[in-house]
Amino acid sequence: MQAGIVAWAATLGVLVGFGRSRGAALQPLNSIAHPFFGTRALLMQGFDWAITPAALLLHLAVFVALGVIFALIAARLRGLRLVGAAVAYALLIWLVNRLMLPMVFSSGLVQLLSPWEMGVFYLVMALALALGIRFGVGRAAEATAGA
Repeated sequence: MQAGIVAWAATLGVLVGFGRSRGAALQPLNSIAHPFFGTRALLMQGFDWAITPAALLLHLAVFVALGVIFALIAARLRGLRLVGAAVAYALLIWLVNRLMLPMVFSSGLVQLLSPWEMGVFYLVMALALALGIRFGVGRAAEATAGA
């Protein structure tokens, strides 16, 4: 779960950064709520009492789930193998999002961000997942040693 939370926070920062560069800091984040709010979520540039919290919660839920799955796959990996697994996992997620999910169920990120921005988003996700695994393994070892 910790890997997912680290990746959620890192990608949240990326999305807000992309939004700020456009003069609409929350628009990329809000677009995540597209499955629930449709085009309204894609167009919402600022804070909205319904869209923004829904986008945050959806983004968190997805990344916690992705983090748990990645931890099951890669918890014992270290170094470049861990980073390579995280990059491969992010690529797999991108492929599933791009090729398998109907547009109505996907977040609005694909419609809002450029291909370069999407690449940065998935690269940050991969590196954050790997970092989250490292933090999680270190804390688990400390907790075990302290018990």
